[in-house]
Amino acid sequence: GADWMQVDIGYRPHWYSPLTGSAMLWSTNAETTPSISVSNSVPLSAWNFRYEMFATKLSHSDKIAYQGGTTSGSPCAIGMHLSIAPINNWAIGVNRVMQYGGGERGKCHEPDNLFKAFFDPSSADNAGSNLSQDDEFGNQMASITSRLNVTGSFPWSVYAEYGGEDTSVNKFYRLGNAALQVGLFFPFVTDDLDMTIEYSEWQNAWYVHHIYRDGFVNSGDVIGHWGADQRQTGDGVGGQSSLIQFNWQLQSNHLMHVQFRTIDQASYSSFDYEQGNDVSFRYSIGLSDYTVGVQGIAGTNVWGESFYQAGVFTRW
Repeated sequence: GADWMQVDIGYRPHWYSPLTGSAMLWSTNAETTPSISVSNSVPLSAWNFRYEMFATKLSHSDKIAYQGGTTSGSPCAIGMHLSIAPINNWAIGVNRVMQYGGGERGKCHEPDNLFKAFFDPSSADNAGSNLSQDDEFGNQMASITSRLNVTGSFPWSVYAEYGGEDTSVNKFYRLGNAALQVGLFFPFVTDDLDMTIEYSEWQNAWYVHHIYRDGFVNSGDVIGHWGADQRQTGDGVGGQSSLIQFNWQLQSNHLMHVQFRTIDQASYSSFDYEQGNDVSFRYSIGLSDYTVGVQGIAGTNVWGESFYQAGVFTRW
């Protein structure tokens, strides 16, 4: 491709959020799917315009609702990101993800009502007197993101993501089942230490759907926020998570990464969840041609079970 457009075919990961620890619409929490992507590698115009669009197919499901029963197939998904930076150090963006088709509901390259669903999601995806469940386009999510970088003697960044799993009161411009993520990044707490703090909260109905009864998943894992894997399958309960992480440059070629996370599911669920917590670390040593290191994670999940993992790695 060129600076203004490049085409990627293969296992390109997508991440639709300014946060580093989680993304509501699309993240790398689930296994990366093969996709066709179109994007620009260099910002365009004085407004620093960026775009990305991709199409992919998710893992096989036997629980796609159709004609009073179910059909089996692989749901399709498309994603879109648009952003601008109209002034120095501030950017704003919008994201859309659409899940459709699969089995007898249609093929990926023949999406019925795609443009109607994109521009008027409330009328294309909300079953009622004028629209049957079989005629619904599928499942949609959207978000608005922003990031502000503050320069000076003590630089820092603040960023946020506001998303909706559906529309509200049948208005295409009102997001329903809201989610909010906010974060702070301090690149120089000291000369050798940076710090990131992030918080997420989402309402019910995220990643579950009446048509796609396995949920918004690939190979059993939620494609969006990692916290949604910490609940019973099909339980569309809301929740909240928090993260704090540090990167410490011990020497010019020694880096220590430490991260703490918590996850809480809402108390109104019919399941009895506990607070989940984990801590992870990664120690990296850069050598002449490659990097080696050790890493590990330990904690408890929302079912009160303990877990741990340790390993070594090399990169070149």
